[in-house]
Amino acid sequence: MLGLGLLAAVACAVPLVDGVRQTRAVLWAAARGAVQLLAIGLLLGAVFRAPVAVLPVLAVMVVAATATVAPRLAGLPARGRWRRPAAAAAAVTSGAAVTGTVVFATGALPLGVRNLVAVGGITVGGAMTASPLAGRRFLAELGARRAE
Repeated sequence: MLGLGLLAAVACAVPLVDGVRQTRAVLWAAARGAVQLLAIGLLLGAVFRAPVAVLPVLAVMVVAATATVAPRLAGLPARGRWRRPAAAAAAVTSGAAVTGTVVFATGALPLGVRNLVAVGGITVGGAMTASPLAGRRFLAELGARRAE
């Protein structure tokens, strides 16, 4: 808590040097971040005590990633309301599943709840970042090669 307070004080003071008054916004962001980290810590503590809960946690990660990715792919041609979210879910899930399979099947990490949550979070987050980039690139190529 002392470290968080010190970092928040520095984050509030530094903008004041340039005359930027953002103290309230910085303090609000720090408080919100602390509450979010506390909530996630409590949730993960419960998951580590009840290993069967890892599947719902991974499902929530995929749903959150899909909800983030689908609007970012708004330019993709898709008929029907469900196709874009389904494509986003497939991209996020397949990217994370392939990576997780390789990591655990090769023995790079032992299969366990902690490793599954960590690798799942990292790979779903990476797929969440990569999917809109790939989709935008796909759209750019469709436009550039329309004549073909």
